Amino acid sequence: MMERALPLLSPYTPPGRREISVRTAFRGPGARDAIQMVTLAVLEDRYVVDDALARPERGRTLKRYVSVLSHRDRSVTLTIRTGIVRDDFTQPWTLRRGRVALTTGGV
Repeated sequence: MMERALPLLSPYTPPGRREISVRTAFRGPGARDAIQMVTLAVLEDRYVVDDALARPERGRTLKRYVSVLSHRDRSVTLTIRTGIVRDDFTQPWTLRRGRVALTTGGV
């Protein structure tokens, strides 16, 4: 995500890490941690999970893979390409007695 966004936000020089803000509909801790590592945005309150960014028309699996990155007066909206994340990847799975089973609880 950042590899695609950063050149669009600052085409001539690398953006200052503390000048990047992120709004996303994605709640995954791995993405949050990666953004924190590069930008320090989480600890400095420049990282916001915003459910309003979700795009339900993209379907259950892809609707939350939307992020808006901003640097100074520029912003870019990114969505994940179809086919990158499969439907079964987002299902809540557990391991029971050596078999994988779908859980009934919410994610």
